[in-house]
Order: sequence, then structure tokens, then C-alpha cells
Amino acid sequence: MKQNKIKSFLNRYFKIGSIFLLTLSSIHCQAQKEGSVWYFGNKAGLDFKTNPPTVLSDGQLDTEEGCLTVADRITGQMLFYSDGSLVWGKNHQLMPSLPTGGLGGHFSSSQSGIVIPDPANPFQYYIFSVYEKANGPIYWAKVDVSANNGNGDVIASKNLLLDNPCEKIAAIGNCITNEYWVVGHKFESDSFYAWKVTSSGIAAPVITKIGSFITNANARIAALGYLKFSPNGKRLAAAHFSPVNTIEIFDFDQNTGTLSNPIIDTFSQSYGCSFSPNSKLLYASSRRRIIQYNVSLPTASQVIASRNTIGNVSQYGALQNAINGKMYHSGNATILSLGSAYLNTINKPNLYGAACDFQDSSQVLTPGLSLEGLPSIVENFLIGETKLEPPSNLSICPGGSIDYPILNEVRINGIIPSNTVSINADTSNLIFTPTNTTKYTIYYQSQGFCNYQDSIEFTIQVNAVIANFDITPSEITMANPVFNLVNQSQNATSYNWLENNLQFSTDINPSVLKTDTGTYCFKLIAQNTQACIDSITKCGIVENVDYGVFIPNAFSPNGDGINNTFRALYGRSIIFENMSIYNRWGNCIFQTTNPFEDWDGKFKGLECETGVYFYIFNYSKKGQPGRIIRKGDLHLIR
Repeated sequence: MKQNKIKSFLNRYFKIGSIFLLTLSSIHCQAQKEGSVWYFGNKAGLDFKTNPPTVLSDGQLDTEEGCLTVADRITGQMLFYSDGSLVWGKNHQLMPSLPTGGLGGHFSSSQSGIVIPDPANPFQYYIFSVYEKANGPIYWAKVDVSANNGNGDVIASKNLLLDNPCEKIAAIGNCITNEYWVVGHKFESDSFYAWKVTSSGIAAPVITKIGSFITNANARIAALGYLKFSPNGKRLAAAHFSPVNTIEIFDFDQNTGTLSNPIIDTFSQSYGCSFSPNSKLLYASSRRRIIQYNVSLPTASQVIASRNTIGNVSQYGALQNAINGKMYHSGNATILSLGSAYLNTINKPNLYGAACDFQDSSQVLTPGLSLEGLPSIVENFLIGETKLEPPSNLSICPGGSIDYPILNEVRINGIIPSNTVSINADTSNLIFTPTNTTKYTIYYQSQGFCNYQDSIEFTIQVNAVIANFDITPSEITMANPVFNLVNQSQNATSYNWLENNLQFSTDINPSVLKTDTGTYCFKLIAQNTQACIDSITKCGIVENVDYGVFIPNAFSPNGDGINNTFRALYGRSIIFENMSIYNRWGNCIFQTTNPFEDWDGKFKGLECETGVYFYIFNYSKKGQPGRIIRKGDLHLIR
């Protein structure tokens, strides 16, 4: 059933390929770039619009943990950044209308704030700020980036949202409805608060009592840790610090804002967390380790059992996706208060286990320093740059195929050409089976909160090998019983010659000596560097001298008395029937039934021009039934 639905879907687009292409060309598809620029730590900064990221040294931020940044959606140019309390504009100057004491966040809060666009105004943004250790509230403020001569300014601030929250906040957006969910956790409770933000403003919270009860009346460090949405908006993860010491994963209902189906695992002093860009894996960090879970598994016990350590680290640190498809970790300072000139990198966060490629101290920040935090960013601001990759293998043999997984978060809108593409019913993989070298274009869109359309092109090379050879001559006598095998194969690099299924040579053009009369068959197996093969079998005959036939392939009627005429030479047991000569246009210019008549290279008394002609020689053998026909090219040389 699934296979038929997919085929029907694909066929619907393939049959109207030209219309479909026209439709796509009329849609302007721009990946979101709000997460292009980061400022964090002690005046550290990175610009991800370049590859590798450009190190920035113009930031004014000096924060131990929480921070937030936002860039222009289209250009990726930085708009403003904050530690949850102070706000710097694109000119790196504090915004002039900041309230006394700042916005209410704190530089030592795990996630001191997060920023989302105002759905009602393209120039305005909400900032949600979080104080440290549940000693203050979540406030919301507004920034207008068109104010202050385009440098931005605070236009509203210190609007109470929640008293005594944990140091964690997360947001996810819906680009179709232009709505956002912002989620926090109240301290001294097991309650998550989810606020829906629309063009009408911030709605009353949806409260879900689920997971661990977060409390620590003395040190209040249980409030520490990160809260993260999966990029597809379907999951929410919370890292709860000591003494709770858990990583918790929930399903998130994007329609209602409620959480369900908790998965809870013990992880001592858990601090940072982040889902992979494809939402299938979850990473979590503590003071000493980074672990990984496969959250795509069907049961909670299987998810917990999939836990594995992918790296050892020096300090607590945030985990954060970037628009380049990599994930970064900030906790690698030898002494936390001194910071580090590097970030750790997970180069392939969509891959499970060691394949994710964790690299310690791999992203330089000099002259900036990282401490514990990285910018809190709306997760679907980071997936717009995620693109399909071409198949790892783009070379096949004739009759071969290439499987291409269909990612859960990607919807295939069309494939050009489609006649050599099918669906694997068991895996839902696309199967490409081109019969010759073919360039494919796949049109697709993301299935996440922020749907975007894109395309990918790649060419599958079909490496056809054609095995062929000539036996020269194909009929020999015991007077010179040697077959010369002349290789005529195409696109091959190695050769195996067999007789009676036994290999006798790997040469390109071998010769074979025979010691008795008979029919001998030779098989050539030709192969290229991609292990594509082709084979062909041809046979030759060894006659005794009486049955031998020799037909030259050239003669020179120039009157010098040497090789002046063309005739076949044969043994006494050969019965001559006739011989014909044809020119290159297929006209017969000589024919005889007289075994003693040669062709002198003339037609109607005139000398024929130099070139290639074609002969047909008909004969039989004494004591053997049937006519034998020999054909071939003849070179006339003067």
C-alpha cells in the first residue's frame, strides 16, 4: 500500500514535468539565516555565512553562560545580541532605551534568554529573558530593529511571564502559520509552561505536569541546564542538573503545546543538550562527557539502551546546532574561569556513534574565549541550510542500481527524469536504475516546522564494458597452427582469456598454438576499474593442409610482378564455387566461377581506385556437406 501511494504521488508530478518545473521556478525559496551570526562567551564570535566560519572579534558580549543572537532572515547580517540583560545592536552599541538594571536576565543563567520574530511586525522581535537559579522571573521585552536610525532599540521591557523559572527556555516556529511556541519550566514543580506567540500577542500558558519535580531549596543549582526542541518541532529535551541528574525527552504537540510520553535517563550533572539536525539523535553533555541517544527508536527502553559516549570533555558546556550542519560544544576550558580559545565540533551530528566525528578543540575563536554557554536559537532557524546530499556512489555497471534513502524530514516533490526511478517497498528508498549515464534532478521540501523547497542535481555514470575480439586468422592449417586473438574491447582495463573454462592468459592480445586439427573456442572476460564486466566467445578452426583456405587482405596491381592479382589459396580438398568483389557502394565489380581466374584490380578494363573493397568466397569441402561462405575486407594498394 505504501509503495503504491508513493508511486502514485511521484507519477502525478512526473507526468506533468514541464508544468511542475515552471511552478517551482516561480517560487522564491530562501533558507532562513537568523542563526548565521553568533556572539557568546568573552567577546567570542563566529559568522557561519562562510565556510569555514569566519571568526569575529567585534562583539561586546562578556557572559559566563546564557546569550542570544539574531540575524536578518534574508541576508544573515547580525541585528542584535544579548546576555539576557543588556542588548547590543548591529553597531555593537548598547541600545539606548534599555531599562535600569537591564531586561531581567542574567549572564550566569544557563539559557538567559531567547529571541523570536514578532509575527505581527517584520521589524520587531520578542526577547524572553531568564534570571539565574530561579531567583527571578521570565520577562519578555520587544526590540524594533528599525528604530534608532536603523540600529535598533528596546520599545517594551520587563513584562512578567513566569515567576521563579528554571534556567532554561526554548522556542520553535511554524513558518506556515507564522506562529511560535516558547517553553519554560517552573522551579519547585514538575510543570512545563508553553506560550503560543501569534500576531495577536502572547497567549496564556499551556501547562503540562510531566517529568521530574525540580527542587533544591538550598543551592538551587537544580535549576541549571538546557531545554531544546528538535528541529522538526516534535520533541523537547531537558537537561536537569544536580541533584536531579537526568536527561528527559518528551513528545511535543505542535497544535496544543502539551508534552507527553516521557523518556527519562539518569545522567549526572547534565547541562547541555541538542537534537541532531535530522531530529533522530539527541546529544547531552556534562562536566566530563558528551553522550548520544538514538531517539528514532520505537520504545523508551530502546532509546535509553542506545546511549553511548562520543567524546570526553573538560568542563560543562552548551551544545548547539549551526546552519553549516555541524554541532558545537563550548566546554573545553582547562580552567573554566579562564575560558578557552576553541570550541569542540561534532562534524556529522546526524550519524550515530563514532561516525558523528567528534573533534576536540577544532574551531578556533582567538582572540575571543568560550566559557559554558552558546547562543540560544530557535531550532528551525538552523535547518534551512540542511540539504540533501548526492548518493555516495555515483558509478554503476550496466544493469546495476543505486539506493537513495528518503529522509523522514524531506518530502520528494519530483524527479527528472523519472522513468528509471522506483521505490523500494521495504525501505522506502529511491532506486535509480539508469541504462546509460544520466543526470538527475530531485525537487524536495523539508517536512519540519519551516518548510522550504530546494533541489539537488547529480549524474550517475554507467560504465559499460563491451567485450570483443577477432581471431586472426579464424581458419588455420597445421602448417602454421597459431591463432592470434586481437582484442577489440571498449572501456576495459583487464582481461581474462579462457578455453574450456580454464584461464590461459591475461594479456591484451594473446596468441594460441595448437597441435591438432579441430574447432577451438575462446572466451574473453573484459573488466574495468569499477568491476563491470562483459564477455564474448568466438571459435576458430584448425584444418589439415588439404582443407586449408588462405585469403589475403591486400594486393597491389602495380605491374611489378609481385602480388599483382587477388585470389584465394586453398588445399586440394577444397571445391571452389565462386568469388565476388564489391566496391564501397555495394556494386559488384568482379565475379567468377573459374578457380583459376584472379581479379586484376580492374572494372570494365579500367583500373579501380586505391581503397577498401569487399569479397565473398563460396566453397565446400570434399566429403563434407554444405556450402561455406567467407567474407572480408580487401585493400587495393598501388
